[in-house]
Amino acid sequence: MRPLTVRILTNNPLVRLQYPGAEWVEGPPENVLTAVRDSVHEGHSLLLHPSLGNLRPRQAYYRSFVISARAEVGGAPASIFLIEDALEVFRGSGPPPSPPERVTADLQAIDCDLLTTGLRRLHPSHYIPEGRTNPCA
Repeated sequence: MRPLTVRILTNNPLVRLQYPGAEWVEGPPENVLTAVRDSVHEGHSLLLHPSLGNLRPRQAYYRSFVISARAEVGGAPASIFLIEDALEVFRGSGPPPSPPERVTADLQAIDCDLLTTGLRRLHPSHYIPEGRTNPCA
């Protein structure tokens, strides 16, 4: 089985620590959504749904997305629709408040766990460091 090659874009320090190849996006979740949207418009495909985990936009200060590593000519119209819709929903709910310090680690772990679960679905044998069941724990 070939390893899955993807791009991970995130504003979550835990994801960046556990997935060293992840691309860091500074700032609030809207910045991550915008970076993903820009990549999708360049021809990359969303590989996981932008509403993974079904968290409300105001509950998800840390966001991580998985897109294709290579842009394709013509892109993926479904990906464009999904990310534009996600941005619209996010902007309609207003920006999430910065999380209180006492819950920051929990919010980071939730986002990281959702990412790991999604990556396992894409490629079950990939993205799990040897000897660990969950790199986010």
